[in-house]
Order: sequence, then C-alpha cells, then structure tokens
Amino acid sequence: QDLATARRDVESKTALVTQAGEQTSRLQAAGKSAAADLQKERERSARLEQDLAAARRDVESKTALVTKAAEDLSRLTSAGKSGLADLQKERERSERLEQDLAAARRESEAQTARAAKASQEVLQQKQIVEAGAAELRQLRAESADVKAQNLFLSRSAIQAYEAQGRKGLGAAPDVLTT
Repeated sequence: QDLATARRDVESKTALVTQAGEQTSRLQAAGKSAAADLQKERERSARLEQDLAAARRDVESKTALVTKAAEDLSRLTSAGKSGLADLQKERERSERLEQDLAAARRESEAQTARAAKASQEVLQQKQIVEAGAAELRQLRAESADVKAQNLFLSRSAIQAYEAQGRKGLGAAPDVLTT
C-alpha cells in the first residue's frame, strides 16, 4: 500500500511536475511574449517621447510666431492709424488746393477778360489816334495848301499894290512937282 500510495504520490507529483513544466513553458512563452510586448512598448514610448518633444518644439515655435505676429499686428495697427490720419490730412490739403486752384482759375479768367477788354480799349484808342493823326495830316496838308494859296494871293496882292503904287508914283511926281 505504501508503494501504491507512493506510486500515486509519484504519479500525482509527476502530473504536477508535468503540469508545472507545461505551465513553465506557457509562462516562458508568455514571458517571451511579454518581453517582446515590453520591448515594443518601450520603443513606442521612445517614439512618443520624441513626438512629444517635437510637438513641444512646434508649439514653442508657433507660440513665438504668434507673439511676433501679434507684435507685427500691433505695429501695423499703429501704422494704419497713423496712415489714416496722414491720409485724412492729405485729403484735406488736396481739397484746399482744389479750392485754391478753382479760385486762381476764376481770377485768371477775370484777368484775361480784363486784359481782353483793355486790349480792345487800347485798339480803339489806337484807331482813334490813327484817325486823329490822319486827320491832322490832312489838315496840315490843307493848311499848307491854304498857306501856299495865301502866299500866292499875298504876293499877287503885293505885286498888284506895287504896280498900282508905281502907277501912282508915276503920276505923283507930277503932282509933287507942281
């Protein structure tokens, strides 16, 4: 009986050892599988750490870009406001210049009209002066003719008086001598 018990005990222990061996094989296989999984997880973790570091660098870079863009926007906004103020001043200046130009054109047109009127008056005065000069020349010519006629008549009259005087003197000595 001890033998049978010992055999049963050995069989039972052999079965247990066999089971333990199978379980050990399964555990070793599971361990190998777990080691492979662990290696995969470690590699995945390393990749994730690298991705996280890259993402952090990207976020920092984009944060710097956003900050720079905000500063640029602020500068552009200030410049835009300044530009709008300058534009408004330039528009006002242009309006004043347009008004001044219109006034200058009106003044120029008025001066042109006055100059044309003065030119017309000068032309009329010139015509009057030329007509007066022509009339004066005519009168001088007529006066010269009249003077020439008067001179001729005066000479004729003088000659007639002289002739008459000579006739009278010829008879007068007779009268004087008597």
